[in-house]
Amino acid sequence: MVLGIDASNLGGGSLTYLTELLAHAEPTEHGFERVRVWGGRRVLGVLPERDWLEKCHQPALDGSFFRKSFWKLFRLGGRARRGCDVLFLPGGNACGFHPQVAMCHNLLPFEDLERVRYALWTKPRLRLETLRRTLRLAFSRADGLIFITHHSKRSVERALNTRFEHAVVIPHGVNARFLNPRPLNEVLQTARTSWRLLYVSSIDRYKHQAALAEAVMRLRRQGAPLELHLAGPVRNPRSFAALRPLLERSAETGIFHHGEVPHAEMGPVYERADWFVYPSACETFGLALPEAMGHRMPIAASCLGALPEVLADAAVYFNPRSVDSIEEALRTLLQQPHRRRLLAKKAYHRAQQFSWTACSQQTFGYIAQVARRFYDA
Repeated sequence: MVLGIDASNLGGGSLTYLTELLAHAEPTEHGFERVRVWGGRRVLGVLPERDWLEKCHQPALDGSFFRKSFWKLFRLGGRARRGCDVLFLPGGNACGFHPQVAMCHNLLPFEDLERVRYALWTKPRLRLETLRRTLRLAFSRADGLIFITHHSKRSVERALNTRFEHAVVIPHGVNARFLNPRPLNEVLQTARTSWRLLYVSSIDRYKHQAALAEAVMRLRRQGAPLELHLAGPVRNPRSFAALRPLLERSAETGIFHHGEVPHAEMGPVYERADWFVYPSACETFGLALPEAMGHRMPIAASCLGALPEVLADAAVYFNPRSVDSIEEALRTLLQQPHRRRLLAKKAYHRAQQFSWTACSQQTFGYIAQVARRFYDA
């Protein structure tokens, strides 16, 4: 069989996912002699080189949003029909080709409390409303559907008032280079001139960087030696504007933004951090979480979304919509060194349970199963 993969709208975490998936894949074990990936130059350029992998550059996918949309709507199906037995859509696009397997990488269109933070008739809100309808269509057309967590599956089923009987849950993995545990005596230290908190995520409203920054500022005013380091691109200019006054006075506020760091260069960023914090209110998985866990860091995280499913008991939780709740969680880490040590140990143990090899095997196995079911029907 030949597997086609649509990479026309991948970026950030979804592109990291596809890169790791292909790097750890052995598709011939599941009956695929060839894998074709359609994408633009930027996307194809980061994918691994494999003997069975054919990178199909489509010039339209280097162009504007409208050129990309036209290609997905009117060209993707034809490409698949001319050379594929099954199509994988990790970006959740709708396509008329069958059999197809879709994937849910974005929960924001289905989370009402976070979606309405974007004002009506603004570009971000219109995009989310359009994406909600597009994903509804894609999921309803799919012959197979992959979710990353059970929380994501339940949330989408509840939002769309449907049950996806043939859907599966396949967690992401963590690259072995991020399994780099620090000595536990560092976690127990109490006499520090500063603790470096790290948050790796794009700047956006549902990521709640502003609430986290306010909690850190409160604790600093009480004498806590905290620094907050943000790493990630700016997705929402208004959210970044709320942080700008603090970032312009970083020497005073202790809040720093390092911009988007290439995934291949993230290792030293984690190594320089002392604690990891993740206040996002709407995540399907949170790829940065197992990477931070692999560095054996104490973690404070949102109690919303899929984060409790990913972290289990390896974090102290807070409500990301409440500055008071975030402040109390950080105070817990400040005042309880033995709690920090326990959380760090649990985080590293939990990280070892996530495997890109297992994710890849399960994903290719499931896609092959969907194809056989379709052609045997």
